[in-house]
Amino acid sequence: MIYVTAEQMRQIDHYTINEIGIPSIVLMENAKAQISKHILDKKFAKAYVFASVGNNGGDGLAVARDIYIAEKYVKVYVIGKLEKASTDFKINYDILKKLDVEIEFV
Repeated sequence: MIYVTAEQMRQIDHYTINEIGIPSIVLMENAKAQISKHILDKKFAKAYVFASVGNNGGDGLAVARDIYIAEKYVKVYVIGKLEKASTDFKINYDILKKLDVEIEFV
């Protein structure tokens, strides 16, 4: 496994999005798929997702969507103000709202 610092990850994301041309929402979906694969292998009755309003929080919301689609109970706690949310966070937030996933702002 390769480990990178937060700054290195920002540089990788910037290169991937701006030089290669992969949209950030696609990167978010890829991250979601890998995380969800591991989470959904576990037996659990309920899941609670805590997410900030940045892109990492958007990853969390995308994972919550997969948990919901797997017909498991999920509740999302958003830390921060929606008006400060990243574009990709808002995309996943809007999807969860349409699915009627329980979301609480803290």
